[in-house]
Amino acid sequence: MKRKLKASTIEKFCDVLIHLGEASIIGGGATLFVKGLVSWGESIAGIAGGTFLLLWGLYIYNKYGE
Repeated sequence: MKRKLKASTIEKFCDVLIHLGEASIIGGGATLFVKGLVSWGESIAGIAGGTFLLLWGLYIYNKYGE
């Protein structure tokens, strides 16, 4: 018996991904202004990872959400 996820579960999961992506983008952008403690590569990785999470959450929501 195959169980399907409820639409509300998918929506909550997508909300979490989107909020994590937003926080990661904001945090990565903020670290760009911290001199000497964080390298540019780490800041760009945070921004790129946040963008990926945000887009992934939107994709899943549009494909499987109601």
